[in-house]
Amino acid sequence: MLVASGIFIYVFTLKSLAAKEKYPPVNCDSVKDYYMPDVNKWIRHAHDSYTKNLAAEKVNNKTDFGGSMQCYCKYIKEKNPKDWLAKSSAEVKTMCKFYFTDIWTSMLIGYSISFLIIAINLILKKVIIKLITWVGEDTLS
Repeated sequence: MLVASGIFIYVFTLKSLAAKEKYPPVNCDSVKDYYMPDVNKWIRHAHDSYTKNLAAEKVNNKTDFGGSMQCYCKYIKEKNPKDWLAKSSAEVKTMCKFYFTDIWTSMLIGYSISFLIIAINLILKKVIIKLITWVGEDTLS
């Protein structure tokens, strides 16, 4: 059981790290300052980056979804948190849904790993206490 849980945690950790590395940290303020005079240029560049990286991802090539796409999706969500995609074009909706789905999936996997470790620890604690009780030693440690 311990080996299986270790393998499970290792595999999920790799998946979580891969999802996080897909979007490297970016200073979105400087990206916003660069593109802000021409928002349409920002949208075009973000969508071009999205389509190029999506094609690379499909053939297992290295991707870099950071920069313009990541910052633009964050920008429109911060600008209008309640209905952030309502006035967006179809291409922006697709691009930003892809981005936020990846971010949420990465967070979900990360939290799942944490809860799995806690569950495994609780199970091991119970098993060890049962074994010690079976042997007849004190469990007050």
